[in-house]
Amino acid sequence: MRRALLIRLALGVAICAAFAVALATGSSHLAPLELFQGLVSPSDSVAGEILFKLRLPRALAAFAAGGLLALAGVLMQVLLRNPLADPYVLGLSGGAAELHARYAGRPRVTVFYQIWDKPLMTINDDQLISDVIRLCGGENVFGNLKPLVPTIPTESVVTADPEAIIGSSAEVNTRGKLEGWKNWPHLKAVARDNLFVIHSDLISRHTPRVLQGAQQMCEHLETARSRRPIFFRRGRRRAFRGGVRQFTLWQEKQHDDYGGRGQGRCGAAIGSSCHDGLGARGPRADNAGYTVAVIGWAHYAEQE
Repeated sequence: MRRALLIRLALGVAICAAFAVALATGSSHLAPLELFQGLVSPSDSVAGEILFKLRLPRALAAFAAGGLLALAGVLMQVLLRNPLADPYVLGLSGGAAELHARYAGRPRVTVFYQIWDKPLMTINDDQLISDVIRLCGGENVFGNLKPLVPTIPTESVVTADPEAIIGSSAEVNTRGKLEGWKNWPHLKAVARDNLFVIHSDLISRHTPRVLQGAQQMCEHLETARSRRPIFFRRGRRRAFRGGVRQFTLWQEKQHDDYGGRGQGRCGAAIGSSCHDGLGARGPRADNAGYTVAVIGWAHYAEQE
């Protein structure tokens, strides 16, 4: 009880001191005697007019605003048990964690993010938009550049050949400044129709709405993944291993069918010079091996 009483007393003294400073401070200098006369008889002096018509209302308004803000903060912490500006209160951390869990393990998509078209401008990896791209399983093709917003030539984009080109626009359902990329039909992003636009209010302005922009970014990159060629999407490496297995089975069968005459097995590498089942050295076994390997590749790709 004594400690609480001392705290209240200290707060009361601090409030009175702050109030006195607010009344004594202003563009016009007032001596302490003038302040006292103004408080005692406000109608008989200029100091009284200044105190009661200008400084006193200003001080009361400041105290009221500060008290209401403190009350709002206390209520927010009591209800949510978190600081006012914490990302968990705003839902940013939870939403970002959900997107990361959903898309972090997805295949990487190379992305060119266009800020402006004339001159052509993009972003590096230090920008928040690049963080959103990485969150969704993408890779900024110009992320290693030093400027935060570098200016690049069109030739650099053509050389990088990104899978998706993404920009921002204030207009809804329009590609806007991305239409010019259709003049380069050999680009992967153009050939697969991976030209996407996100509303600038959701991605360019660093507000809590950036989570909505991140959701759209992830959906666009997932669309780009779905438009990959079948072998690219379903894993060339595993399909190739399947082809190698099929080729090995074919070699063993040749060895068994011809009673082990000649070299029934070839080298480990497909296409190496080898003997067929009759012991003849030539392209026939190699060509057959290639055929079986390709068939196995397609078979295992379909099983993915």
